[in-house]
Amino acid sequence: MTLSLRINTGSERVFESVTRTVSDTGCTADAIAAPLKGVRFAWIELRAEDGGRVKALAELVDRDGAELRFRFKHLFPGERAKLAGLLEHQEDVSRAA
Repeated sequence: MTLSLRINTGSERVFESVTRTVSDTGCTADAIAAPLKGVRFAWIELRAEDGGRVKALAELVDRDGAELRFRFKHLFPGERAKLAGLLEHQEDVSRAA
């Protein structure tokens, strides 16, 4: 399952990327061409191919060349439950492959 990532840094700046890994504590994503200088926190939205979405406040903890690494700082309880469901579905798909 591929998850796309929408990064909202405020000030009308919204970027799109593709996740590489997702866990219950954070995610990594492909780096984007736009510079994220001065960005420490952003609202991110993980979007699944089946239309499922999870929104979280995340901290950008690393910008390693080709990769961005985010740590989830806050997920509302309903969003945490949706994330658990996405991760469970992702695990099921991986086992079936």
